[in-house]
Amino acid sequence: MMPIVLLSIFSFVGMSIILGRHLVVVRKMSGREFVLNFQKTDPVFWDMHKHIIIPFKSFWASKIKPSFFRRMEKILSKIRILLLVVENLLLRFNNYIHGKALEHKNVKKTEYWGNIDDFKKDLKTKKTL
Repeated sequence: MMPIVLLSIFSFVGMSIILGRHLVVVRKMSGREFVLNFQKTDPVFWDMHKHIIIPFKSFWASKIKPSFFRRMEKILSKIRILLLVVENLLLRFNNYIHGKALEHKNVKKTEYWGNIDDFKKDLKTKKTL
């Protein structure tokens, strides 16, 4: 607790020394001179805008944004390929189901498949005897 109190006291002393010199100069100025100097100065946030926001915007536009778009392009490409693979698997599964449905729909088999089934049945009956 004590270091925080000492730090705040030293901070207050330092701020009063820095600002006190400028307050003395301002109090010695005439009203007209104060207004002229006040109109010449830029707003406080303009310095922050000039030294922080504008450089960050240029850094964002030149470095971060292009790398972000490159990474997003790679990720989206991988997702697209994955979706194409899944679509292909679903198409094959759909064709398989469609083939099964046609097989059950067409109960009447061709002569070739009928002969093969008869041959298999004959083999089974011979094995059981």
